[in-house]
Amino acid sequence: MPRTARRFFPGLPYHVLNRGNRRQTLFAKPVDYEMFLTTLADALDKVPLLILAFAVMPNHFHMVLLPEAGDEISAFMRWFMNAHIRRYHRFHELWGTGHMYQGRFKAFPVQLDHHLLTVLRYVEANPRTANLVSRAEEWPWSSLSRKTSRDGRLLVSPSPISRPPDWLPIVNEPFTPETRDALRKSAWRQVAYGDPEWIRKMREGGHSRLSVPDDCPV
Repeated sequence: MPRTARRFFPGLPYHVLNRGNRRQTLFAKPVDYEMFLTTLADALDKVPLLILAFAVMPNHFHMVLLPEAGDEISAFMRWFMNAHIRRYHRFHELWGTGHMYQGRFKAFPVQLDHHLLTVLRYVEANPRTANLVSRAEEWPWSSLSRKTSRDGRLLVSPSPISRPPDWLPIVNEPFTPETRDALRKSAWRQVAYGDPEWIRKMREGGHSRLSVPDDCPV
């Protein structure tokens, strides 16, 4: 049975993620992470869009993508996932060993206001939250510490909601339980992240590109 096509709204940021099949470790050595970032840069050459943040973890990854056209995310992720899986299997000589990822990537829209800053913070704080490092900026494979591929191609674009000057201490500050739970629910259930009225409009399909407010607290 063919998969149901997913609808993506143009001009809205999306939190995109995927996990290794059965939570298996995908990235065990620096070369695994570098291959991922090089493939990401290649995907940008094929399907240009904006990457606002990323974090590559041992068994999953997070990205925040901003498309100009609604179909860009599907085209970008299709090219990226297929290329990464082929390169990974070829490098590790794993052809015929089963699925690499648990399935299709997950993606959910994010309201273009302080909710976007919260999602950017969630993504870049992920290595610290997972206790891989004591401070988030110590993780070498996230947009907090890394903006380019190994060959110098730029991966990360400026956010339409500017990060505040004290972004590093903000990222390293623990989330409140309520915010953490809401983010995790959105991430793994593919639920839109924003205020209740905005989410209601998204569910009803009445989205129109929202104006960016002047004051966007984290």
